[in-house]
Amino acid sequence: MSRAGSRARLRSRIAIPAIAACSAALALGGAPASALTLPPIDPGSVLPGLPLGGGKSGGCPGAKRVPAGMTHRRARAVILCAINRARKARGLPALRPIRTLRVAAGRHAYDMARHHYFAHVSLGGSGVLSRLHRAGWSGSAYGEALAWGCGRRASPRATVRSWLDSPVHRAILLSPLYRLAGIGIADRAPGGCRGGTWVLDAGR
Repeated sequence: MSRAGSRARLRSRIAIPAIAACSAALALGGAPASALTLPPIDPGSVLPGLPLGGGKSGGCPGAKRVPAGMTHRRARAVILCAINRARKARGLPALRPIRTLRVAAGRHAYDMARHHYFAHVSLGGSGVLSRLHRAGWSGSAYGEALAWGCGRRASPRATVRSWLDSPVHRAILLSPLYRLAGIGIADRAPGGCRGGTWVLDAGR
């Protein structure tokens, strides 16, 4: 499909938050994150009970704001806060931010927004692992979750809720295998609307 065709298809889906995920284990005998057994989940702690937003509930201040309304540093902190609240609710340790994963995630978010595509493989053919290695990451396992949205659908709150509502994405966010994370953010969606493109790279 041509780039113009891809852009038109993306724009036709503007009203629908788009998400994608992939994961792999590189350690000998490891299992993909999507195949891991997750801790028991309290139905009341997922949607809509989990307090991901700001305010007196003790959530993550700024979680309802669009990415363009924050610095990238702040946006990364807010969405990681929301992810770690979901992990804490299930007795999992928080993901710790690390520069190498942040660089890989940031480069991919910018590339997707700039070149109007949405995939784990770039238009130049680079996959997740090659991007992680170029950023200097070396580890035994990794997982990547993508999301884009227009307007408030791109907020950290909406993004994390979309991820948690998808079994494959939730398996990455709530995997006990991962200990590290990098967040990438672009201020616009691949379809060209004012919103945001998110990349979560998790690793161990």
